[in-house]
Amino acid sequence: MVFGTISNETLALILLAVCVLPIAVLIVFAIVKMILSYKNTTKKITEGAVDEEQREMFLNAFGGKENIISISNEMNRVIVETNDITLVDGEKLQQLGATGVLFVGSTVKCGFGDRAKYVYDLIK
Repeated sequence: MVFGTISNETLALILLAVCVLPIAVLIVFAIVKMILSYKNTTKKITEGAVDEEQREMFLNAFGGKENIISISNEMNRVIVETNDITLVDGEKLQQLGATGVLFVGSTVKCGFGDRAKYVYDLIK
């Protein structure tokens, strides 16, 4: 028997390492991927002077300036009431940095975190 010279404690530690090591590697991989994803998201919206190109991107994502009835800012969200909700591109809003997009009736609620005030000022 090959395991005759290895103590039960050593064998248990080896089995534990074989089970835990892949899990630890996956956790480190997930953390690195999340950090890289967060860095890419925060680069999409740059604060500072109002950029007409960014304004156009946001207005197009909400279906154009004519589609927006009203806009408000509540903490980390931008809330936009629209004429036609079908013109709003939720995927485009997420590409522009929205962490979540919620469609409620003719209203769109977008979470932008710390950048919500900037996005609100950009669109209003």
